[in-house]
Amino acid sequence: KVRQEQAKKLGFDSYEDMAYAYVYERDYSPEQAAAYLEEIRTWLVPLYEELDGGWSLDPSHLSANRLRRALGAGAEQMGDIIAEAYEFMDSYDLWDVEARANKAETSFQDYLEEYDAPFLFLGAEGNMEDLMNLSHEFGHYVDAYANYNASETVDVSETFSQAMEYLMPCYLEGILGDAQLEELYQIKMQDTLELYVQQASFAEFEHIVYHTDPDELSTEFLNELHLRLPGSTAITTATVTTTMPRAGSTSPTSSIRPSMSLPIRCPTTSPCRSTSWSSRRAARAWKSIWRSCPGNTTG
Repeated sequence: KVRQEQAKKLGFDSYEDMAYAYVYERDYSPEQAAAYLEEIRTWLVPLYEELDGGWSLDPSHLSANRLRRALGAGAEQMGDIIAEAYEFMDSYDLWDVEARANKAETSFQDYLEEYDAPFLFLGAEGNMEDLMNLSHEFGHYVDAYANYNASETVDVSETFSQAMEYLMPCYLEGILGDAQLEELYQIKMQDTLELYVQQASFAEFEHIVYHTDPDELSTEFLNELHLRLPGSTAITTATVTTTMPRAGSTSPTSSIRPSMSLPIRCPTTSPCRSTSWSSRRAARAWKSIWRSCPGNTTG
């Protein structure tokens, strides 16, 4: 009710319209999104309902060492800034991918402002699904590395991470065995189907709620609405370990800052490369100066 009143005061017909403009800064409208959701309902929901409960995967074991090697090999084959970001991350040990007891059950990329560098954390399970989750967070890592953690919308941020999930398996032929590579494709196919249907369900749920008279909303109404939308069973049984990302965030948990002391410095045995901290800080400082000059809005 408060959100609807807020939207009205700002001249929007509903909170949904306001959120698209102010919270997520989207360059498409709720009406355009509705057409997209209808496509999902037409083409993907029937497949989802047909396979739900009958497509069971038991991910095989994957050690942390093999996980690292696989990501490194894939990044090296992609080359350019992706390979550079991986080398930087690995050289300075800016990632934690070990599966450990009592480790936080979440994955994220966060930016260490004091060091001007990204850090990757993986809530690993020790199986093949870790490779997909790591690819996702590495997409965020490459984005933050290349763009110096520049502010961006959720949609733009997720382009990097989601794309990396689809790209990585294509660069792992010869790195993984045929059976493991096929398993990885199966994991990604199932994840994609569930993702599209469930996110569409979330979006439709919010659309209906924010276009319903607040006085008519009740626990019973929300529960009934939730259960009759496509993908509601999967949503009900899913374990949620993260919160919704905020606009401009690179991960759902971007507000979490790793509490650690990193012995990071330029190697003394060789000259600092362009990816060293000192050079990156200089580049960031120059970008700030450039943007502060009248008429310069990009760097």
